[in-house]
Amino acid sequence: MECPAWRFVTYNWGQDRLRAYPGYDHQVQGDSGAPLKLVLQNNSRGLRDTAGQTQNCELKEVAVSHEYVGSSFKRKADGSTYNFADGQVKVGYDALVEQTGGFACEEKRALLTTDFIYRTARGINVISVVHFDPGPFSRPNDDGVLWSNNCRKADGTADGCRMTVHGEQLAPGERRHLEVDFSGIARKYRGYLNGEAVPSASQIEAVQVVNSAKGADLRAEVSGLDVTLG
Repeated sequence: MECPAWRFVTYNWGQDRLRAYPGYDHQVQGDSGAPLKLVLQNNSRGLRDTAGQTQNCELKEVAVSHEYVGSSFKRKADGSTYNFADGQVKVGYDALVEQTGGFACEEKRALLTTDFIYRTARGINVISVVHFDPGPFSRPNDDGVLWSNNCRKADGTADGCRMTVHGEQLAPGERRHLEVDFSGIARKYRGYLNGEAVPSASQIEAVQVVNSAKGADLRAEVSGLDVTLG
């Protein structure tokens, strides 16, 4: 079962900042019948706190989410959801990213990532693959992992696993095709995923292309988004 399976989502942006500056925007561009270009604008440089005195350095995100409404990014013929173990999950799309104005916060964060989100018995797992990081916001470990929560909450109790790694890199203003094999990444970094590369009980929630910033202005264009489970 297939359906129009994408939507725009934001994090830490209020509706009053839509199409404002500093603020955010999301647009669909392209003629009828032509490939669509999805534009993600995330401008938080110069955004002030509620008192209007200092730079707001909260994380701000604008994303396009590829998903089946309710669960998974498509359904099987019998209506059931797909699990991560049902095939090789791959994502491809064309992207262009441009940052303007530098950074206004201590954490120099202006990222474009492809995120794979799936649910396990422990909670929500998220694998993030970074394609643009001019800060950089973090330095990788020897094995290439930029960040991980070690499948734990701050108090040490069990939680879903979250990790961030480098992927194919974009140069500013360069349009190129990106490919991500999330099944391969999960197998490679299974030690960061509670030792389970691809759990059989692992419902797919969504694939997202995320524009993520703190005190920075970042614009991303996405087209030809293709998600396969083969």
